[in-house]
Amino acid sequence: MGNGEYAITLDTEKEIITVVARGKLDKKLGEEIISNARKAASEHRYQILYDVTQAKVDVSLIDWFFLPRTLPVLQNSETRVKKAAVLIPPGDQESAYRFYETVTHNIGMNLRIFFKKEEAIKWLMSN
Repeated sequence: MGNGEYAITLDTEKEIITVVARGKLDKKLGEEIISNARKAASEHRYQILYDVTQAKVDVSLIDWFFLPRTLPVLQNSETRVKKAAVLIPPGDQESAYRFYETVTHNIGMNLRIFFKKEEAIKWLMSN
C-alpha cells in the first residue's frame, strides 16, 4: 500500500481541475485519484491537470497498460472524453509515463505528458 496523498482544486477562471499528488502512489491510490478527478471534471465540464512532480509512482507496466481499459470511470463516455495533462518531473519515471501516454492515445483518449506547467495549461485551454 502507498503512503501518498493528493488534493483536488478547481480553477474556475481557466476551467481546469488540478490534482496535486505527493509521496508514493500505488495502483489503488492512482485509481482513486483518476476516478475522483474525472468525475469532478465531468461535473464541472473542466479539463484535468495532474501534477505528479512530487510523487513517486509504484505501478507496473502491465497495470499502466490495463488501467485505461478497465477502470470504470474511463469506460464512461462523459468522464473519458476530458483532456488530461500530466505534469511530471524529469527523471527515471519518464519512460513509464510515456508508455501510459501511448496506451491512452491508442485507445482514443486525449492525454499528454508535460514537464512545464505553463505548457500543460496552454494545451488544456486550447480547442
